[in-house]
Amino acid sequence: MPPCINSLQTAAETNNKGQQTLGLFHDIGIPVMAMNFPDYVQVLGAANDNSEASLTALEDKRYPCNHAMLGFYMANSWHLPSSLCSIVLHHHDLHFLDEPHSEEEKLYYAILKVAENIAHVHKRHRDINHWHCLEPKVFATLEWQQNDYQDRLNTGHNLLLFGTH
Repeated sequence: MPPCINSLQTAAETNNKGQQTLGLFHDIGIPVMAMNFPDYVQVLGAANDNSEASLTALEDKRYPCNHAMLGFYMANSWHLPSSLCSIVLHHHDLHFLDEPHSEEEKLYYAILKVAENIAHVHKRHRDINHWHCLEPKVFATLEWQQNDYQDRLNTGHNLLLFGTH
């Protein structure tokens, strides 16, 4: 097994709470946006159908803030670790893995993108927007090959359908 897979498993075992928190919290700004902007559900729907622009880009065009910014402020106010707050703020940034961030932040980001894509494939039968751009960077960060991802996609599909591996 490649060393990064071992370290990823070790990281997952030792920092599972952080990953779970990030998975649950990264879109916490969406309900806040929906409560404050009556047309937000339409913008959210448009983002799901738009393969060119991210949700935050569409939000920035229409509103004075976006859900990632609100989520970042909420995460900070709840005293979440700064690495998680950073990912909440930047989770739609396609260039995050190209920028100078800590290895922990890059690992969190990559794991989040894999999880988002698995859930999206399960729900909508297609990859998340821009997965084709993110996939090589995510795989490089995790030191994965396509078959490593495919194994997790299959496991994720079974978990989502049956609650078992």
